[in-house]
Amino acid sequence: MAQLNHLREREVLPDNYVFAARKDRPHSSHGGVAIITKANIDVSEIVLDTPTEMVAASIPSKDNSKPIIVCSIYRPTNNDVDYTNKMCATLRELHRNHLDHTLWIGGDANIPDINWACDSVEGHNYPTTISQQFIDIFSDLGCQQVIDFPTRGSNILDIFATNRPSLLNKARPLPGLSDHDIVLIDINTTPHRRRPVRRLVYLWAKADTEAISSDLAENLAKFQQHANNNAPVDVMWNDFKKICTHSINAHVPSKFTSCRFNQPLCDRNIRRLSRRKRRAHRRARITNTQNDWRKYREAQSTNRKECRKSYLKYINNMLGEEGHSNKKLYSYIQSKRCDSSGVSPLRNEGLLHSSPKEKAEILNQQFSSVFHMESLSNLPDLGQSTYPGDSFFPAGVVIWNSLSPAIVTADSLEAFKARISPRSYPF
Repeated sequence: MAQLNHLREREVLPDNYVFAARKDRPHSSHGGVAIITKANIDVSEIVLDTPTEMVAASIPSKDNSKPIIVCSIYRPTNNDVDYTNKMCATLRELHRNHLDHTLWIGGDANIPDINWACDSVEGHNYPTTISQQFIDIFSDLGCQQVIDFPTRGSNILDIFATNRPSLLNKARPLPGLSDHDIVLIDINTTPHRRRPVRRLVYLWAKADTEAISSDLAENLAKFQQHANNNAPVDVMWNDFKKICTHSINAHVPSKFTSCRFNQPLCDRNIRRLSRRKRRAHRRARITNTQNDWRKYREAQSTNRKECRKSYLKYINNMLGEEGHSNKKLYSYIQSKRCDSSGVSPLRNEGLLHSSPKEKAEILNQQFSSVFHMESLSNLPDLGQSTYPGDSFFPAGVVIWNSLSPAIVTADSLEAFKARISPRSYPF
């Protein structure tokens, strides 16, 4: 991924994404490579001593005992064989330092001459040595290049190689933001995620406001007596802050947030039953006796009943709150959804389209394709029309439009009947 070297992280990434590794071009206002992950994923950068455009990072996985090594590369569109030699040497060193690790190597390699189906060089856009070096390095590392569709025009320029191709679920193109298509790689693995940091939370609903007011009034009076214009501002601020902090800690209850994700409907009783169930299951696995398995099933049944009861109580409390906003209920319903809202990307002529305008046009084309234009050359003759003249409207509408204003503006139904002549308008 190319980034401008003067841009900061928050200028180009959403709030929940960070740069795991980034290398900008030192003497250019554009270009570079980067590895971007979600903020809660445990990742560490691997420092590479190379002048080439490539970065690497280590991501621990729950499915593997050793971390996954992710490498992002870019080879410029030139005939520099020495540049490719240095890049391949760095890849060999990275593999040598992380043996038996899962490798993911991806990026824009600009090697359209390779036929990856048979690992042979068939084109002549670049020197054969450059293409052959990539074939050899992937063979030496035991990696397989899995991109089998063109990513720019009719050429495969963007690659993704891995030494664990069995973990790959799918690889497909998406509409790109530049002249290259986006390559979507779906891999069956689960990364480690950072546990949230425990934070101190004050319970202001249980605060003793009267004690806080009297305490602040007493201490601030002493503070004003000792304060003078010659005292440094930072010293006065620290004294004032110390008075406020001491009063808050003394009269406002507090607690630390939990590092675990807890459902709001799980109270202390539910957590106690859950711990009892886990202990019973652990003991039953160790002893493997009928009595312990029976105790585990009883604890499991009790825990399930209490969870169901707590869930219904939680939902009923949200529905029964009168005069309050339904935001809490809507947020809960949205959190339980399984599908994303809106229309997913649609495929048309082999390409996926995600913009609202393109998706609307594709849906319109699909809707109109089930209809056809009827030929007007063989229309049947229905005979003389029953409507007066060539009017499209029924006879009653035509007669109503021909009434005089004196009849139409009658104040009541009786006046309308009195003014109208049954002989002239027999309805």
